[in-house]
Amino acid sequence: MAISTPLRFVPEDGVFALMTIDPVASLECLHDPEALAMAASLTFNDYLVFVPGTNQSRNLEAPYREEVVHFVLPQRPNDVPERFIDAAMSVPIHPTLDETHPEREPLETLGEFPWPGCFLSPFIGATVRTRIMLSVDPIVCELALSQRKRWKRYEKEDRHRQADREVEVARSIWSSTDSGYESDSFGTITNNINLSCGSVGADKHSLIDGGHIELEFAPIGLGEGELDIPLTVTFTHDLKRMEEMSDPFEFFLEKEALERIGREALERNKREVGSRKIKQSRILPLQVEFCDQSGRMPRFLPSLFSTAAVALVAYLYLVWTSKEMAAIAPLKSLVVPALSKHTATVIFVHGLGDSGLGWQPVAEMLNKELPQVKWVLPNAPTMPVTANGGMVMPSWFDILSFGFDSKEDREGMLKTVYSLNQLISAEVDAGIPANRIVLGGFSQGAAMTLLTGLTGERKLAGLAVLSGWLPLRANFKSMVSDHAKSYPIFWGHGAADPLVRHDLAVKSVDFLRESIGLNTSPRCRRADRAILQLVSWR
Repeated sequence: MAISTPLRFVPEDGVFALMTIDPVASLECLHDPEALAMAASLTFNDYLVFVPGTNQSRNLEAPYREEVVHFVLPQRPNDVPERFIDAAMSVPIHPTLDETHPEREPLETLGEFPWPGCFLSPFIGATVRTRIMLSVDPIVCELALSQRKRWKRYEKEDRHRQADREVEVARSIWSSTDSGYESDSFGTITNNINLSCGSVGADKHSLIDGGHIELEFAPIGLGEGELDIPLTVTFTHDLKRMEEMSDPFEFFLEKEALERIGREALERNKREVGSRKIKQSRILPLQVEFCDQSGRMPRFLPSLFSTAAVALVAYLYLVWTSKEMAAIAPLKSLVVPALSKHTATVIFVHGLGDSGLGWQPVAEMLNKELPQVKWVLPNAPTMPVTANGGMVMPSWFDILSFGFDSKEDREGMLKTVYSLNQLISAEVDAGIPANRIVLGGFSQGAAMTLLTGLTGERKLAGLAVLSGWLPLRANFKSMVSDHAKSYPIFWGHGAADPLVRHDLAVKSVDFLRESIGLNTSPRCRRADRAILQLVSWR
């Protein structure tokens, strides 16, 4: 089976696409299929459909088989067999990012659907329960519908031209604002002072003249008419007086001033650019580095190792960290309202690559059993995930290895803890007591559920952990709250989970029981209907 590369498809006529899956190509495209569909001018009534990968003996000129046509009709959007969904959610395989032939797992089929030989997408954490599924293969796709719908792929030169057009669009959008920057500065890279933040940049007039500052902008999510173009703009700042500084305190005052500029830029990222609004998809930590033109650090820095200077550095770092946390944008959430009087809230945190929308059917199903409960389903920001080859996807923190035994993204985890605590505070402010709020999550979201619930100031009604693990175990005892050991916790885990292994969950449970005497339910007994047990656990 040939390995394909990420390609962009454009409809010539019609709104249906039938494409094959590839473990490398699908990673980039599947992280936000709805956004990609919007970029292709599709609507939520249009469908991109999973089909088997190609092989060397297949006639690439032939149209795809008629058996799948019923699957893509927008009038019948629920024709996805349930076992097909379950298999795609629970049997992911690890992709290979080199040129070797990737191993693939056969997809469990329902009868003859789609047909024997179908392969499962190895995208880790992908959700096919959303309204759009996407996979790609470098061939022209034809559908045998009532009238033919054709999709064509860009040739290499077409894709290069498309990339050039996107750069020009970014330049024109930036030059259309009142900031006064020349388009020549787009994409310029400097190394003198780096100030990174996750939004459109600061106003020229708020900066000190001279020198260089680079603002790097995170990719901006596409949705509801928003822009999807990363921007990089270079500013200037005079470094001469930095060389004349002899007092470390002056240095850190300067550093704090530049970081304040970055925070002000974050606040301005909601302004309109033309007729479209910028949407901040994630916030990078503000980082400022000073050096002279040769790349050397200022000569006074060795004095920072004095006791007083170290204390000052620690104090300024703590102050800056608290301010940085306060600048984190609130999470956007999908809300499923209570069917009767609202007296309780469940905040449920999705897993890697998913969204709140992926858990909406579960919330709506359980709403019938729990009519007094409002469901808050937050959406993770998008970020590069190291373990997935740096692909950008919805994630609560960076995962450095799927072995979960390497260095952890402590900073990213703590930012998510802060954001989830904001959601809890919002419910309390709305009149729901903390002891009527349950925090739950799946996989990566379950890890954040544990970390947030067991370290938070408020004692919630309980925690629901599905296929999760305890992160930051090395530091956990110093972080845990006084009431953590009295927390009721429902803990369920798939015994055959290939990603977050069952033994990792068992080790996490054992650690919590031994370290703080935590009580969990069920006590590692086998259960076929975990969701029903979770409902009865209330």
